[in-house]
Amino acid sequence: MVANAWTDVWVLRVPTVILQQYDEKSKAETIAPPDLARLPVPPELGGSSLFYVFCRTFHKGTLELPAFPSVAFKLRQAMHEEIDFVKATKIVQMDPALATKLIQVANSPLYLTANRVKTCQSAITRLGLVATRNLIFSMGMKGLFNAGSPHIIKLMQDMWKRSLQLSVISSVLAAKTGQVDPDKALLGGLIVRIGAIPFLSFAENFRSEYHGSAELEGALPIIQGPVGQYMLAKWGFADEYIELPLIAEQWSYSSGTDRLDLADVVRLAAWHSYVGTPKMGDLPPITELPAYAKLKDATLTPEQSLQVLYDAKEQIAETMKVFGQ
Repeated sequence: MVANAWTDVWVLRVPTVILQQYDEKSKAETIAPPDLARLPVPPELGGSSLFYVFCRTFHKGTLELPAFPSVAFKLRQAMHEEIDFVKATKIVQMDPALATKLIQVANSPLYLTANRVKTCQSAITRLGLVATRNLIFSMGMKGLFNAGSPHIIKLMQDMWKRSLQLSVISSVLAAKTGQVDPDKALLGGLIVRIGAIPFLSFAENFRSEYHGSAELEGALPIIQGPVGQYMLAKWGFADEYIELPLIAEQWSYSSGTDRLDLADVVRLAAWHSYVGTPKMGDLPPITELPAYAKLKDATLTPEQSLQVLYDAKEQIAETMKVFGQ
């Protein structure tokens, strides 16, 4: 392209990374909260003040959402530019407890290796910057599942435990199939139920005489998907993560492609996470899942997939212990 100027001009060159950051910020600012009251509501929630007040508050955009974990945010912002392991280490070490836990994770059974790392920088070097960023966010998420009242904290802790279990199973299955990055699957499994956090926090500040346990547990499956999707979009996550809270447990969902993707792995992990629980009776046969049909090399038959998790149960338990500390 050629441009002719009649006078002297200044040419300002804006780096692509700045334009990308502005574009992400603009998108986040224009996202509108969905109207949850339009969703199908079971009869037991028909007269729920908590449910409808929450839906109205959320739709108006006045609901207080959790803040993105600070160190993870700083690391993500820095990675918009080209940073090295030294700079990444300085950012992570802003939170000594998080840096210590990163070393523990790098030495955990999730990253099977004979050589243990002893410093934060060596852990980041082993894991790589992208995996480090995902892990830092994952570890920082535990602080979001927090509350003051005994009843709500119990629900929060249960939600965190289930999210962590789904996360680790997703990583194990991703490693077995070899088609999805296990670190992406680890993060993907962890954010599926993130939409429960604003609702439970809202319920904690709502007068307790207006709701009970059954009401909370009945509302969560309806609310956590769309709220989680909205939160992840506001936080600037990639599309493949944003859709997970909505479709992770839609067993018949198909992306329309033959290749196994992140959502498929997380969905298979979600199916396996219910094995041995009361909800197992509501599960369709695994062979009916479109995600299962993509395992063309039969690496995970129904029997083999359960055997994979059985063989990895110690790995899963130890990794959950490290993340759950």
